[in-house]
Amino acid sequence: MRFADDHLLAELQRWDSGCWLPAGARISWPDLEAALCAHVSGLLCHDFPRLIALLYRVDVSEKKLREALSQHPGDNSAPLITALVLERLAEKLKNRQDFAPGPGSEATDEEEKW
Repeated sequence: MRFADDHLLAELQRWDSGCWLPAGARISWPDLEAALCAHVSGLLCHDFPRLIALLYRVDVSEKKLREALSQHPGDNSAPLITALVLERLAEKLKNRQDFAPGPGSEATDEEEKW
């Protein structure tokens, strides 16, 4: 069974610190998707401005969001939004890993440190 990455869980907690994630150190990917989808659904129904703010904070592409919603008119939008959020968070984590300084790459020149 595939489990959610600890870094992704930390990013989700940073994204929205609400207590919507199930308790426990390990969560399966389907359980994570279900919990996030339920949270997004609740925000859609009860706190739409907060959802918009959180989507902006995660930096979900407005173009991708509009395309996904227009390609699935009448469908429940919570799973579509959930997929876009998880996709964007995974992209951000990958970029951080790809561009993180490696061991021994610390700047030696004082002018290069900031």
